[in-house]
Amino acid sequence: LLNDPDLILLDEPTDGIDPVGRRNIRDILRRLSQEGKTIFLNSHLLSEVERISDAISVLKNGRVIKHGAVEELTSLEGQYQIELFNGQEKLPDICRRLNIDFSEKRPFTIHSKNDSDLNRFIDQIRLAQLKIKAIIPKKLTLEDYFIDIIKD
Repeated sequence: LLNDPDLILLDEPTDGIDPVGRRNIRDILRRLSQEGKTIFLNSHLLSEVERISDAISVLKNGRVIKHGAVEELTSLEGQYQIELFNGQEKLPDICRRLNIDFSEKRPFTIHSKNDSDLNRFIDQIRLAQLKIKAIIPKKLTLEDYFIDIIKD
């Protein structure tokens, strides 16, 4: 870093480093990225990659098989975890009335085909005078995503 390079290539920069050191390295990499530096990071510690990368490429047999923003690759399109302050048990009936797929396993999850389904669902929750604690888009960890695409 002494010569202020525009391109930085790193191989497993946080492997074998204690938690404080890993955080320091992540902070340095974020700062360098904000300064406009391009950082190529190779790592098998996918939780670290997920925390600091804007975009990733997945290689298999020396070829890029997937590339994109971490958020884009790990999001589960149309799936939302629903948490209420009260009346969680009423959610399956609301979903059935609206013909929205859902999973009752904890956490309760809906599978919305589009934004209007999600909004109709929220409107029904409010009509039932239930209080929304959180609606969280579901996503995979980068590790789960990686394993899913590599095994195919």
